[in-house]
Amino acid sequence: MPGFKYEALERSGAVRRGVIDADTPGHARQKLRESGVTPVAVSEIAAGERAAGGGWFSGVPAGQLALVTRQFASLISARLPIERALAGLVEQIESKRLKTVMAGVRGEGLGGRELSS
Repeated sequence: MPGFKYEALERSGAVRRGVIDADTPGHARQKLRESGVTPVAVSEIAAGERAAGGGWFSGVPAGQLALVTRQFASLISARLPIERALAGLVEQIESKRLKTVMAGVRGEGLGGRELSS
């Protein structure tokens, strides 16, 4: 399932931004409506989306990267499929930047790209 960045309005009028897993942009909008918000913008996380500076993880603090790497290793050691392990990480990550990056990595993997690349 690809990842989508979204911007939605809560009932209070506050703007909520984040990342959601869905099959299509329409499915992402439906999931957002079901969660009680009104989608304003939904866009697929581009397969090659990278931070300024060129690297996937540029701008991610080393401590956060170390933590997510250990969590990923633990999930793989528990014999979870890579796709499911990445999906679990995306759900749990609180940092918006790291969540977007990991959703992009997951999307690349689902698109057939090797994890090592």
